[in-house]
Amino acid sequence: MTKRFLGTSIALGALAASFTLIAAGAASAANQGLIELKTIAEQELVVTRPDGTQETKRVQAERVVPGDEVIYTIRYQNVGKDPAEAVAITNPVPEHMEFRRVLDDIPEHAELTFSIDGGATFDQPAKLMVATDDGSRRARPDEYSHVRWTLREPLPPGASGQVSFRARLQ
Repeated sequence: MTKRFLGTSIALGALAASFTLIAAGAASAANQGLIELKTIAEQELVVTRPDGTQETKRVQAERVVPGDEVIYTIRYQNVGKDPAEAVAITNPVPEHMEFRRVLDDIPEHAELTFSIDGGATFDQPAKLMVATDDGSRRARPDEYSHVRWTLREPLPPGASGQVSFRARLQ
């Protein structure tokens, strides 16, 4: 599914995952980049070749059963004529899914933060604390409700990238 957004905060659902794009900065919408987003939900399958060797392939996630992992990938591109400033891609962990980890495709100029309170606040994993009967403890990744990638540099016209994370069906 592909969606285009012009400098605002918009939530959408796609392939059992939803995400929000926040692109702010310029005072006028005419001065902002136009971001196109596409989200993909995939699973990894191990396929045995005719020569007996095995290969791991990604295929569209169609039927997922408890214990299966899904890789959510969000591809983004500035299809506008101007740079997109303060771009943040926020992805809730889908209902009945448990966050596992972010993949290694984190853009070099992006800050990665997480939420454990439904997306109300975001911070680094070491700072996410959960209240307990005897004080507090650091949140576990399976308690993350959202993951956010914030681009620290403007996204030039024509520039693109992707971000991904894994989640497991409970």
